[in-house]
Amino acid sequence: MRISSRQIVDNVLINLHRNYARLDRLQTRLSSGKRVMLPSDDPAGAATATRLRAFVLDNEQYLKNAQAALGWLTATDSALQDVVSVLHRARELTINAARGDLPGDAREALASEFDQLIRHLVQVANTTHGGRYIFGGTQTEQAPYVSTDDVDGYVDTVTFYGNDQEMIYEIGPGVRQAVSVSGATVFDHGSGGGSGPPVTVATGLFSTLITIRQHISDGEVDQLSGQDLADLDQALDHVLRTLSRVGARQNGFELVAERLQSQEVNLKDLLSKTEDLDVAEAIVELKMQENVYRLALASGARIIQPTLLDFLR
Repeated sequence: MRISSRQIVDNVLINLHRNYARLDRLQTRLSSGKRVMLPSDDPAGAATATRLRAFVLDNEQYLKNAQAALGWLTATDSALQDVVSVLHRARELTINAARGDLPGDAREALASEFDQLIRHLVQVANTTHGGRYIFGGTQTEQAPYVSTDDVDGYVDTVTFYGNDQEMIYEIGPGVRQAVSVSGATVFDHGSGGGSGPPVTVATGLFSTLITIRQHISDGEVDQLSGQDLADLDQALDHVLRTLSRVGARQNGFELVAERLQSQEVNLKDLLSKTEDLDVAEAIVELKMQENVYRLALASGARIIQPTLLDFLR
């Protein structure tokens, strides 16, 4: 079979282009650090890497949710500690006011301080975390509690604008856990909450404190030393039980966050083993391909016949 010069030149060029393309592919892998750049590089590996990347992204989002829940619960825990402090001080004032020999001005001073405790408790009930109200249920964009004063300048009523629903965070495939604690649960106004019209607090902690302050002003020592102290103790027990539940939730989310962090490390390790490049092996292969390319250039220059110009030099 006769081989023309044109065929030899075409074959040399095809081989040179092929070798050059291999060099380019090796160089791209080295510069990116990835062994699998295209599905054609390793179809099975590319499918596995795609699946692992999806798992990594899901795991990262679950971890963010768990960490956000921990932040929310920490703010809730801090606010509930404030509520406990308010109730302890309210109890001290109630015991002090239960004395029958207390002068009128001293009794009014106690009533005034007690009123300040109620106002502080309203502020605690409107605690925010990241610009969102933590005791509003799922209505976190507006202050859940608003107080109004009577003609004497004392707190008369407290109105609840939230609901008794809990915010739910997803922390795993099909795993959803409650994060928030509604003010309806903490302050137990007994209205049932809901998303309807605002509810004026008529029972529960705020009502108890307003009643005790009125008893202090009126000097009703029997009520103060009896039913009022019992109501305060009951309210304190209720808040402490809520605080305990919040602490249990914190522990649960901390365990979940630790597990998700460990899982993230394992998934990224698997992904790296699937798609990342063995740099040492790639460099050896690149050097070998460079030699092949140089040999192709040298052999091509030798077998291509000289032209007429070469003889005319």
